[in-house]
Amino acid sequence: MTNNYNKKKIFEYLDREYLAHLQDQGYGKNNKNLIIFFSGRSGVGKSTFARAIANKFKALNLSNDDIRILVQSYFKGECSIDLRNQIMWDYANYTYSALDKAAANRLWVKDSMVDRFYSFYFDWCEAHDFDKFIISFQIPDTETDEAILKRGDHPHISVAKLLGDLRTQQIKWREDFLKNNKVDLIVDSYDYKNIDNAIFMIKEKYGAIIEEHLGKNK
Repeated sequence: MTNNYNKKKIFEYLDREYLAHLQDQGYGKNNKNLIIFFSGRSGVGKSTFARAIANKFKALNLSNDDIRILVQSYFKGECSIDLRNQIMWDYANYTYSALDKAAANRLWVKDSMVDRFYSFYFDWCEAHDFDKFIISFQIPDTETDEAILKRGDHPHISVAKLLGDLRTQQIKWREDFLKNNKVDLIVDSYDYKNIDNAIFMIKEKYGAIIEEHLGKNK
């Protein structure tokens, strides 16, 4: 990938269109900080889970897809995939430090796959005193392939890409992640009652944090 872009201008645009809206969603610092992470391939339902959990707990929903869409809009579609992904990676990581300093809401949901760069994210959590709750999607890959075909192309990625080389990479990343990390919840089907189960388990493990957070956001 290349770093050849006007970082200052693009980050100012993303701060205005993305970060500012995140910071408006909550207030009142908690005594403990929590990030909810997802492990699993594209197409398993991470975004659906992330939106539901963020809405339930008044959390900040940190969506890589939202950043990608804004980057595409900034370049009016004239941006290579490599450059778009580089900007998305740079900015997504920048948001952690920016939010850690500026956002009072300390309950975050990371709407993206953690498998590939988990060492970076988990080291950051340890350095900044954030607990983590990990939801692992272990839906059979044949079922995920069918779901991707049914869903069709997304603005930022095609079915062909998801079922091509990226499929193999994501399976390897997931296997490596599961080999080296413990998870809090396994989701093995497309039954969206699993969302209620996830919400219940988060409340069971982090009830005091959740109650304090929601109390300060009334």
